[in-house]
Amino acid sequence: MSAHTTDSELVPCPFCGAPALLVKAEAQNNDPYIMCSDQDRCGICGPGFPGGGLSEQQVIDAWNRRPAASAIKHLRETTDSELVPTDEERRSIDTMRRLARRWPRSLWLFSASGRLHVMRADEDGGHIHTPTDGVDPNYALATIDIPNDGGDW
Repeated sequence: MSAHTTDSELVPCPFCGAPALLVKAEAQNNDPYIMCSDQDRCGICGPGFPGGGLSEQQVIDAWNRRPAASAIKHLRETTDSELVPTDEERRSIDTMRRLARRWPRSLWLFSASGRLHVMRADEDGGHIHTPTDGVDPNYALATIDIPNDGGDW
């Protein structure tokens, strides 16, 4: 079971504006992480994850550094329109798009601590979690070191 508390130090979810929750995964040494309280419509969570070993203050600080929803919207609107990638960047982007078109439904990506983890999904394509809402490490198939924000933005 996980303990869920609304923390007044937390800024609202940058994606939907709902209050954020500080969650402690009891089955994972009470490792804290942050999640949006509107799990039915938004479902965003991070930074931190069960088994990640971050302190409560580290995950609160990382969550509060996330850009506001307006900044995220602007980022989405400017992607592929205002920035001009180098030839090497364009080739990498094209490779990722080709991969996305043939990505099997049985796999999903989980970003944590600056690494991408390839996870196996359930038969319906859902993400498999532990009983405490953490990502189940038994379904991690590979870890790929591609620079990324680790979900902590």
